[in-house]
Amino acid sequence: MASVQTFNSSQLGFSISYPDSWQVVPAPWMRQFIGRAKNTSAKMAEYLAMGSPPFLIVHDPTVPPGLAVPALKCQAYSAAAIAAAGGIPAVFASMLGHMQQAFPDFKLHEFSPECVVSGVVGGRLTASMSVLNPEGESFHGLSELLFLPTRACVFSIGITATSDKAYRPEEELAEIKRSIRLRLTA
Repeated sequence: MASVQTFNSSQLGFSISYPDSWQVVPAPWMRQFIGRAKNTSAKMAEYLAMGSPPFLIVHDPTVPPGLAVPALKCQAYSAAAIAAAGGIPAVFASMLGHMQQAFPDFKLHEFSPECVVSGVVGGRLTASMSVLNPEGESFHGLSELLFLPTRACVFSIGITATSDKAYRPEEELAEIKRSIRLRLTA
């Protein structure tokens, strides 16, 4: 990435960079997006209701029509809540069940309950699925979800873009992952 913006939260002990051309999704748009996503299926509404609100969503507004929009979504969960749910592998297994019910063409590509990202052992999965926009158009995307634990919380970092290799910004997405910085102690 030639030029980047960096989100930095000293309170969370988290930072991440993304391309300068990407834009933050304002809170009202985020609510609208989540509201529209809930309408795509009853299972999607249930899945979204269980999650915590994201603290950062950015997207690339310049993507050609007809493609899934490249986006980055970051959330933080209480480490105690993740532990009470059985740990990262159990949370991933639960999420997979919800996603398989919410998306008829859901396909799991990789699931690593233990991988190292940004110096911590976390979990990672990649999956593809189609999402309908409010106009009924279908967009096929490929998403990667990272769960990265620190002492205070577990960060969920979702990175998605089109599954069409001709338009997928692989280098930008790789740079986003390399930019993640975590404060491991509270």
